Amino acid sequence: MSSRLPKRAHSVLADSEKHFMKRDGPVVKRLLDCQDSGFIKAFWHIDKNIKKSQGSEGLYWAIFLQILVECSSDYAREKKKEISDAKNEYDEKLAEISKTADSLSRQIKAAQLLGSKYGFFESADCCPFELIKNAADNQADSETRHRFNDRIAGGVNEAIKGIEFKYFPDIPNIIDEISRQYSMGFKVSDDAMTPKKAGKINFFCEHFFKVIDHQIEIRQLPSTILNITEQELADVLQVSLGDESICVQDVKNFKQSQKKKKV
Repeated sequence: MSSRLPKRAHSVLADSEKHFMKRDGPVVKRLLDCQDSGFIKAFWHIDKNIKKSQGSEGLYWAIFLQILVECSSDYAREKKKEISDAKNEYDEKLAEISKTADSLSRQIKAAQLLGSKYGFFESADCCPFELIKNAADNQADSETRHRFNDRIAGGVNEAIKGIEFKYFPDIPNIIDEISRQYSMGFKVSDDAMTPKKAGKINFFCEHFFKVIDHQIEIRQLPSTILNITEQELADVLQVSLGDESICVQDVKNFKQSQKKKKV
């Protein structure tokens, strides 16, 4: 395998003023200067796919690289900021929920004191188990309510037999715990769309493949151009996005997420 990029690919990248905008400079330089064997192997595989088609090799490479470079630049300038802004807003929402829960808990406790002192009502609170059952009856949709009654209600009734509710956490206790947990934040799952994880894969790939598919539909690219391995695709993304932590599992996760959307 050659240690250099395919001739047509190198020619397009080298003539950056003709094919790319100034903002694309960092991405073009990474692609042009990269000596990684996995990346070079992936480009030679793409070159082989192009050669099997009936169109112009130079034109196909130019279109493909323009899409790859532009999508990579879009990610670096826009999507990364979009995800970061969303994460900041998410943290603000958690803090707001914690503050609201704390206020609600204090209001319930104040109502309980008034009710107890003046005999308006024995308690302004209710048993958490009853709250769950009533929520299923009055708030849940029909499917959820049916499943609750069919699978859970009996277990709840059995669980509360013999329980002295005065020793069980009341609703303010539960709301206080909600306030505490939301104030601490939540661990972000590994497949969440964060700048560190899915942001670099999902946002990029969804846009990238959408553009590629469109070019294939209008016959500007051969349908087999990206018939490369998942590892080779990961090698390309490492360089184009400038992130060496991208691995084949990230590509697999993206493809799996797309399958779920189609179901």
